[in-house]
Amino acid sequence: MRIRCLIVLILALSFTGLVWAEQFVYPDEADRDPFESLLSSDGTVNLRLMQKSSNLKLSGIIYAEDDKGVAVINNFLVKKGDFVGKYKVVMVLKDKVILNKDGEEVILEPEGGQ
Repeated sequence: MRIRCLIVLILALSFTGLVWAEQFVYPDEADRDPFESLLSSDGTVNLRLMQKSSNLKLSGIIYAEDDKGVAVINNFLVKKGDFVGKYKVVMVLKDKVILNKDGEEVILEPEGGQ
């Protein structure tokens, strides 16, 4: 009888913990669909889905001719055609990077105007 009461008590306490558990709410400001895979079809990491674009920060530019320049935006190395959040990298120039989101052009310059 004691074992049966103990089991009932343990089960009752377990279920009460489930009722009081905090519920996770996915933030509205998130840029990515949580059900979209972070890996692309060729097995590489899809940086577009990992990056948030709310605060774009250009840390540096490595310029090269023929659209082969790269930039460091939000601590990720990107090149022409890559995505930063929902912004597509259109062009990497010597002194700025041009992005596009839904037809809106955004120009990023390095911090400190360097």
